[in-house]
Amino acid sequence: MLALVSPHVDEAFMRIALSLADSPRACILPNPRVGAVIAANSKIWGSGFHRGPGNPHAEVEAIRDAESKGYRDFSKATLYVTLEPCCHLKKRTPPCAPLVIEKNFSRVVISTKDPNPEVAGKGIKLLKKSGISVDLGCLELEASELNSAFSKNQIQKLPYVILKVAMTYDGKMADDFNSSQWITCDASRSIVQEIRARADAIAIGARTFDVDNPSLNARLPGETLKRKIILFGNPKRRISTSKAAKSNGAESILTLRSKTPLRAQIRQLYLKQNVHSILVEGGAKLASSFLASKLVDEVILFYGRGFLGGRGTHGFFQTPMKASLSKMIPLRVVETKLINEQDVMIRGFTNVHRTH
Repeated sequence: MLALVSPHVDEAFMRIALSLADSPRACILPNPRVGAVIAANSKIWGSGFHRGPGNPHAEVEAIRDAESKGYRDFSKATLYVTLEPCCHLKKRTPPCAPLVIEKNFSRVVISTKDPNPEVAGKGIKLLKKSGISVDLGCLELEASELNSAFSKNQIQKLPYVILKVAMTYDGKMADDFNSSQWITCDASRSIVQEIRARADAIAIGARTFDVDNPSLNARLPGETLKRKIILFGNPKRRISTSKAAKSNGAESILTLRSKTPLRAQIRQLYLKQNVHSILVEGGAKLASSFLASKLVDEVILFYGRGFLGGRGTHGFFQTPMKASLSKMIPLRVVETKLINEQDVMIRGFTNVHRTH
């Protein structure tokens, strides 16, 4: 049991729940990231998080944890949960709202509503109807950012798009001889593996595929995760003998050669290929296309090595039209990190998808 003393008790407990929600290293879409904490008398009696499709929900994990410690009287406890307890039946696990009611919690604090149209406030109404006190909106922005991908899937029926770019400090993604290995240090490339793990597909342009022949799997300590590969364009390299095919399976590589608008292409990836999140890795042309089409939700930039100079053939984000400051794509920076006194990582959002 963990004792907490804080002038903002609800926020303190909810921050722990949010940290738990963000525990899974790998992508758990199409399910949301959810954490739960059970507290009474300024102490945590139970906690849990959702580990992925088919696994118990966070509320169930927290209740089981509390009961394993001998805690039984939930009428004196508050349940903190980062997403509205579900109430729908067409899924692999039982709904959570009825269980919360059955356990007779006195109060439930929720960060955000569930964007799933089958829930969307119905779980909250069910809790209130049973006499449970419900507070909504605690650390709502943080929770919305955490489940921005899930919300976009549910509301827009589109994959969530993360753009990762490694470049020199003067914005070059490769030199004038087409070499980009390696702009960043080993520690930065390890972080990229973690980023890959949290997406279920990786997008790459045909030119980058031909020149770099990347593996495009997610290599974590003690675990290697296969990923779907979205290949844009007409590669010269044989797909079946590429490192990406050997690492992920040739059947995992989806080649898009269509002239169909980019938004329509990625919608079909969501609807027909079950692609819920895409990490756009390279190259400059593909990155520019996603940005110019306003399809990027999250941006992760790595700056490394130094200043390159040259002709700037592979400069980041190039468009055929003249640029105007009035038409910039805004970025809300949420994280900056110095890596081994060599690289700098910047992470931010161009858009956070909310439930309302």
